[in-house]
Amino acid sequence: MEEIVKHFNNGAKYFRIDTCLKKAHFFAQVLKETGSSLTIKSPESMNYSSDALKNGYWYSKGTNWVKGNLNSKKGGYFANGSKKNSCNLSYFRSNPDIADKYGRKDLNSYGDKGVQAANEDMLANYAYSHKYGNSSVESGDGSKYRGKGLIQLTWKENYEKVNNEIKNFDPSVDIVSSPKHILTDKKYAVYSAMGFWKWKKISDVIKKDKSPEIVDKVTYLINKDDDAESKKKRKSNFQNITSKAFRIDECEPGIVQPKKTEPSGKWHNPVDNPRRTKYNSSGNIKPVNGAYGDVRNGYTKYHSGLDLFALPFTKDEFEGTPVYACLDGYVVESTPGNSAGQTIRIKIENVKDLLEQEKKIHYQLEFTKGEEKGIDIKETDDVYLIYMHLSKRVVQSGKVTAGTLIGYSGVSGSIASNIPSPHLHLEIATVQNAFGTKKAKRTNPARF
Repeated sequence: MEEIVKHFNNGAKYFRIDTCLKKAHFFAQVLKETGSSLTIKSPESMNYSSDALKNGYWYSKGTNWVKGNLNSKKGGYFANGSKKNSCNLSYFRSNPDIADKYGRKDLNSYGDKGVQAANEDMLANYAYSHKYGNSSVESGDGSKYRGKGLIQLTWKENYEKVNNEIKNFDPSVDIVSSPKHILTDKKYAVYSAMGFWKWKKISDVIKKDKSPEIVDKVTYLINKDDDAESKKKRKSNFQNITSKAFRIDECEPGIVQPKKTEPSGKWHNPVDNPRRTKYNSSGNIKPVNGAYGDVRNGYTKYHSGLDLFALPFTKDEFEGTPVYACLDGYVVESTPGNSAGQTIRIKIENVKDLLEQEKKIHYQLEFTKGEEKGIDIKETDDVYLIYMHLSKRVVQSGKVTAGTLIGYSGVSGSIASNIPSPHLHLEIATVQNAFGTKKAKRTNPARF
């Protein structure tokens, strides 16, 4: 699961599945396609009995199910009744000898006189030949390009179109020449689904609409012949699982209206519900990477602040996470910046307020290796709050009070651009610009 998450985070921005709402929709569909365990090792099942194939015992649980027994042992859902003749497996009704040769046989069931495992590859080759870019039965295209991945991608023509979306992001992935990799390499499985999403422009359908009805529109783009029960399951996944997991009500696309906060002169968190980042800049799970101290590159590289998870600006959809002044003070610098991106520096008016906050928190180092306490702040020190990687600054200078909205989070600056772990980088230092001072002028912001 961690590897799937890593690859998803790496590709989220490029494939345009980069808001809470889009992620909720994506995984609602994936859960229906692959199950809760996100299994990728098996392709679309073709384990059908010869009896079901010959006699048309495929069915839909909708109103127009085709002639046949609703007992699942007879086969599976192939097509809506109204589309019986165009169904891929209708081939076997006209070619019962092929159904007998490759279909499953169960001794003493359905009149079977022997036992035979279904040859799923050959069934796929016959059912899917000469359609949507697939060549002849002999080419093996039916088996090679049958449903695979987090979203069951089918047909060579579709593989080629999705591959065009992927190669601009990661040229090392080629699902056309190596379709079997989708079953063994999680990067292939994830990018094939994300590439399909981008190719079909599904994010354009979602936009900012959180209503469950949008699920049906998304489902149509993924599987226009889906039956009523499957549609219901996809909608349930969205309403009851993924919309909650991705907290779409908390990080709704669109401009965030920051909470109104009465200035108190005391501490206010830099972002609502502050949480340190979980992933490093490569998309791997490594919580220590966002802490203060020698926490990077095998605990040899110094990180000068605390990284707090913050959804970044997304054009036409999300303003960014609101960022607040932690204490009363004066904006001494508000700059576009360079490597650290848009930056705001606030000189704290009353350092005693900061020290009172430290007493309340009584922070103990969370990590036994790498994380450090930093310098101890004295009441006589000049102390600065430093906010980096912002997408927008709404203060330029002058007095601010604790809880004042000062800007919005982003991924600005060369060191934060295109990273899969968007965050607010917060520093607390005893000089306005601590660059080059390393640990001599900084403390661990988690202490407050």
